[in-house]
Amino acid sequence: MDLRKATKTEGRRLFLGTLSVVVVASFLASLIQTSGGRVQIRHIKIPTQNGQWVVADLFKPRTATAENPAPFIVVVPGFQRSKESLSNISLELARRGFVVASIDPYAQGSSSASLSRRAATTEGYGMFAVVDYAASSSNLNYIDKIRIGATGHSAGGNAAIRGANYFGRESQETGRPSKLHSVFVSGYVLTLTDEVLNDVRSNVGMSYAFYDEGAYRNELGTGDMRSAPEALRLVNHGLASEGRSVDKVILGEYYGDVDTRTLRVVHNERVLHPFQPLRGIRSGIGRKSSVSSPWPHPSWHWFHSVRYSSGSLSSGRWCILSPTPFPSHREEAAPCSGARLPWVPWWLASPISPWPSSHKASSSPPPAGR
Repeated sequence: MDLRKATKTEGRRLFLGTLSVVVVASFLASLIQTSGGRVQIRHIKIPTQNGQWVVADLFKPRTATAENPAPFIVVVPGFQRSKESLSNISLELARRGFVVASIDPYAQGSSSASLSRRAATTEGYGMFAVVDYAASSSNLNYIDKIRIGATGHSAGGNAAIRGANYFGRESQETGRPSKLHSVFVSGYVLTLTDEVLNDVRSNVGMSYAFYDEGAYRNELGTGDMRSAPEALRLVNHGLASEGRSVDKVILGEYYGDVDTRTLRVVHNERVLHPFQPLRGIRSGIGRKSSVSSPWPHPSWHWFHSVRYSSGSLSSGRWCILSPTPFPSHREEAAPCSGARLPWVPWWLASPISPWPSSHKASSSPPPAGR
């Protein structure tokens, strides 16, 4: 009896301890996600064309008001990714005073499907509609409508440069500046072609992983952007108005002019493709233009939220799987000799069952053939 009592006491302590970690870690993660309450996060749904809709998380700094409007940036995740996959980028931008809409691309997350078979190319995965809404709606009276930007990684990067092309063509038709002031393209260079770049009327920043797994598809078959035709075209299209060109790109160097929206900059991190959104860049298009580079500064805070969330998740699992901390009538129940319980795989039962060591092992083996 003393041993059983000691076991129960130990179980209570473990349960209460891990439960406390869950509560505290979740609270700290929440504080980081909202930058200590300085950033408001709202779930929004925007109706778009053809009965479609885009779902997004809206990150609004409390400093963004009708009297003090802030730049607005649309963040577009890549193929088969939801808005949460780039929440770190959204948080870090919002901490620095930008209003951010991190969207679920069409046919991903909670957004609708699209009638287009090429939604990234023709609709920017829904980003075109969000930019149109932001530029014309009076609901977002706390954003600066002449400083709207977009960024994305991988297929989301393709959506960003396609957006610069789409709104650039619109700009030429209307005679007004492009609705997209600046874009930042990450992890995608296949559409940095003359056909696309000729109509771009926005500042453009680009980053590409030196060890990108998909680099074999590039024109030179490598991830080195210093002499890549894709990077050279991007920079030289910006320099065309100055009547000059370069035959080698200096990484991190600014080319062109921000006021005429011909600014260009190329980064080439020595990482793999999936690690680009997790890596900070000290310099980006934001250092010179009014729309910041989407990649966080080394003072980023988002990874603390990941740490606390991981701690909460791990502790929560211990709460579920720890020895039963409180008395249960099952301990006094007489064993049912010869009874067979339905066999359930341990990996399915473990998340909802107490740790097996707290109970006597069943004398009945699993049904034959299982």
